[in-house]
Amino acid sequence: MKSLISVIFLASIKARVLISIVLLIGFLSYKLTENFSIKEAGKWLNQKEILDIDVVS
Repeated sequence: MKSLISVIFLASIKARVLISIVLLIGFLSYKLTENFSIKEAGKWLNQKEILDIDVVS
């Protein structure tokens, strides 16, 4: 029973960390593109380097 509780606890922590990472990437993307036009921001977000970011490892 203890191991099941610890697995559930660790899974919830992992989920929170992943959500935090996604939010951080979104925030950084916003801050990096806020000085560009919407069209230019779309071009930046669709770059191969940005699209290849693997969030869930």
